[in-house]
Amino acid sequence: MLRVVEELAFESSQARLNEILLHPTQAAGASHSLPEYCVIVGNAQLVDERIRVTTQEATCIETHDDDSDIFTGEFSANAYAEDGQYGIACEDTPCKLSPGQTFLLTLDEPVEIKELDNPSAELNEQRRQVNGEGIDNPVPREEAVPDPGLEE
Repeated sequence: MLRVVEELAFESSQARLNEILLHPTQAAGASHSLPEYCVIVGNAQLVDERIRVTTQEATCIETHDDDSDIFTGEFSANAYAEDGQYGIACEDTPCKLSPGQTFLLTLDEPVEIKELDNPSAELNEQRRQVNGEGIDNPVPREEAVPDPGLEE
């Protein structure tokens, strides 16, 4: 299930909205789920009093304690209303979708999502090494150890 992030309204002469932002929601019985931190970019088109939503790409962050992985990918999917019909019924004039309004997303083809380099995770790993949590960098001693060549 997905929901719109911000209100989408079709004005009288407008039949298409590009680059809309969508966010996944968890639904019981769903065949797949996306991480909680995910943004999906898509398009919305008004056809015969129904809003047809198609997707373009997704960027997701999956967290594991202090670490996180970033994934992105392009995919094609279409929105279906909770009644199972293609598109979301338009009941208002102007036709609009409100934040929190949910709909089902059905994939048109297999999805290929790639993990991206995560500079933040790399920096966190370096910080752990500097703070003495790594094998190659033990915790520094509290007391200073003078250089034996400096004693007179």
